Order: sequence, then C-alpha cells, then structure tokens
Amino acid sequence: MAIDENTIRSLLIRNKISNYKLEQIRSDASFREYYRVLDKNLLIMYAPKDKGESLVNFEKINKVLSSINLSVSKIHDADYQNDLLLIEDFGNDIFSTKLNHSNEKDLYEKAINLLSIIHNNSDLEVQNLKKYNFEILLNESKLFIEWYLEKHLKLNLTNSEKNEFQNILESQFNSLTLKQNSLVLRDFHVDNLIYLDDRDGINQLGLIDYQDALVGSSVYDFTSLIEDVRHPIQDDLKNSLVETYSKLISIDQNELKRGISFYSIQRNLKIVGIFSRLKYRDHKKNYFPMIEVALGFIKNHLKNNEYKDLNNWMNHIMNNSL
Repeated sequence: MAIDENTIRSLLIRNKISNYKLEQIRSDASFREYYRVLDKNLLIMYAPKDKGESLVNFEKINKVLSSINLSVSKIHDADYQNDLLLIEDFGNDIFSTKLNHSNEKDLYEKAINLLSIIHNNSDLEVQNLKKYNFEILLNESKLFIEWYLEKHLKLNLTNSEKNEFQNILESQFNSLTLKQNSLVLRDFHVDNLIYLDDRDGINQLGLIDYQDALVGSSVYDFTSLIEDVRHPIQDDLKNSLVETYSKLISIDQNELKRGISFYSIQRNLKIVGIFSRLKYRDHKKNYFPMIEVALGFIKNHLKNNEYKDLNNWMNHIMNNSL
C-alpha cells in the first residue's frame, strides 16, 4: 500500500465510517491505486499528483458526463492534500469478464450507443478542456520510437529518420476531414466499462478511467473499442459496428474507416511504446505480450495504399520485420 492507511482512515472517519475492511484492487497501467471499502459500496482512489495524476481532472470529466446522465461514480468526498477520492463502487462486472458469444454484439452496441450520445450532445461543457491536437498525438506516438525501437529493439534512429516519421504522421492527420469537437475519453475499452445490471438502457454501462479526456475526434474512442489489444473482435462484428456507428453519428462510412485507420495506427504505436516502457522502466512485464496484437493492428492498416510512406518507413527502420 503506497498510501498511508492512517490517511485513508481519516477520510473514512470524517464520512462516518469507522468499522471497515479494505481490499486493494488489481492495479492498471497507471500510477493510480484503488481500495474497495468492503460492504460499503465505496472505493478509495489514490491518484498521486507527483506522478502526473489529477483528482481535479477526474472530477471535471465526471461532472461533464453526469450532465448528460451517463453512469459515472458518485463522488462522496475528496482529500486533495493526500490525493484521495471517496467514490461510488460499480463492482466487478467488467465488460471483458461478461463478454461471451451470445451477448457480445449487444454489449458492443450498447457501448457505441453511449459514444454516439457523447458525440451528438452539443450541450457538453468541454470548452475548457485541452484539444487532442497533433502535438499531443505525436508525443504519444514517439513513445514507440523511444521505448520499443530504441530501448527494446536497440535501434539507433537518426534525427532525419525521426523527422520523417513526424512528417508522415502529420500529413496523415491533416488529411482527415473528421471534426475534432467531441469529448474523447481516450481509454474507452472493455476493461473500462462496467456492467450495472440494476440499471436500464444506456445506464447499464458504468464508465471509469476518463480523467485524461480531451476534445478531439469521436472516432478515437470508437477505434479504441473495436481494435483493443485486450479483446480483439472478429471482422464480422467489427464491420457491423462500423456500419452502425456511421449511422449513429451521421458520417460517411468511408470517412469513418479512414479515421479508424489513422487512429488505430497512432493509438497502437502509443500502446507499443507504453507497454515497452512499463516493462523496462516500471518493471510491469504482464502487458508486454500484448504488443504483438498492437503490431498486428498497425500492420493491417499499413496495407492501405494511403499509408505507403509510413509502411516503407517502418520496413526500413525495422529491417522488413513488421
């Protein structure tokens, strides 16, 4: 336990909880920690600001999502000095544990319906949020170079090669015609959706891990759902979801597919970099095997002729091993 238990006790006592048991929940790839207050329907979230985590961002996005009546955890109390939030516990029914052949299509359609509500709602107060601009996307993509190519594969890239990578990505980003005005949760996938069987309709989807949300393209979250290294789906389901989502957000299917290709390549470059960093810097090796799935997504999209330049760059750098 990284946080002192006396600090947790103080938070609980001021909320009139003196008799309790704590259970630490399996950590994700972030620096956040979660502790379940057993039998109280409560979680304690520890988000250390010295590690780049932010309670303020969590509360801000929580308020935005609550404003359109989506299921986000109620915030009961905050201890900003010690980086703690006391929040509602949505339980253990994570989508990835609930999915099976008979319910997969229904659950994924619920998820994309939720995304379409976020996309189509023009009243969301997102004007004070950062834009998910190319600079941020590029910095994420550079993790692939720093931690996978250079640290893992031990390749030495020249400045010219790195600049070429940047120029290719920037050209692709600028060619997209999709609007960049939607709330983007950034980690929208089956491990961050919780099934709430005591609720109805769209409220059956409990949202977590949205504190890094920005304003950008709604295609980003859709892509992270349908091309998820943790739970790849079959092409027939993927194609059905693409067709449905294009109708839900009223954009041309070909335009949507172009966006999916770009954001899948960019996101999976980031994922390969992050999972490599987790292995080498943070000594968390359990994510690293999923790199092969991420590379598979990238390779599949690089087959498209419009990504010929990036495909050539990858093959040159990795000696035709991608």
